[in-house]
Amino acid sequence: MQTWRHWKNGTRLEVVDPSLGEDYSRNEVFRCIQIELLCVQQFPFDRLSMSLAFLMLNSPAMPLQDPLLPAYLAGLSIEESDVSSKVSSQQSYFGSTDRSSTSK
Repeated sequence: MQTWRHWKNGTRLEVVDPSLGEDYSRNEVFRCIQIELLCVQQFPFDRLSMSLAFLMLNSPAMPLQDPLLPAYLAGLSIEESDVSSKVSSQQSYFGSTDRSSTSK
């Protein structure tokens, strides 16, 4: 959910692991985020196949379409802030796990 929110707000770099410092290509990060969002589209026929995602990751000149609302947010009728607080409380309930290597 955070990735989608940052995508829509134009704050995509907020999802980058701070341990990278400034040692990364912004364009590569933007492309990876966009491909990630294309993999989780609401309808299966809109999602990328693994082979197409691989091709896109390895072909920087290949144009990408703009992602639509991800499946995990589709159909929610509550405010995003409500979803955020529920996710936080669920994570607290189930205990903390190291999720630093996964996007949210």
